[in-house]
Amino acid sequence: HAVVCYDKNLPAATGIQKLVRVLDKASKDFDIRVALVAPHKLSQEEEDLCWARVRARPRMDGCSVLTVHQDGEEKAWKLFKSVFFDSCSAFLPALLSSDAVTATDLFWEET
Repeated sequence: HAVVCYDKNLPAATGIQKLVRVLDKASKDFDIRVALVAPHKLSQEEEDLCWARVRARPRMDGCSVLTVHQDGEEKAWKLFKSVFFDSCSAFLPALLSSDAVTATDLFWEET
């Protein structure tokens, strides 16, 4: 059996809805299993860590991954803060209230 692992940040309920639509179509041809994993909390400490990771990313031309290299650090910060981190923080309590989500601190461990 082939196993494919995919890490996708879903900062809002709409992201999960989109994932379900995509997987529903693919499930006709594949046996798909999904594990929803979330951090226990998103505080200033986690925001600082996430932003440091974004700042440390190398230049990735032609890639949709947020880096500070495409349009500068100020624009990257605004995108990170408003589109990603604030959305994740707002959605996290609802996500953690679901029985289908596993909460873990794995996100913060250095590899």
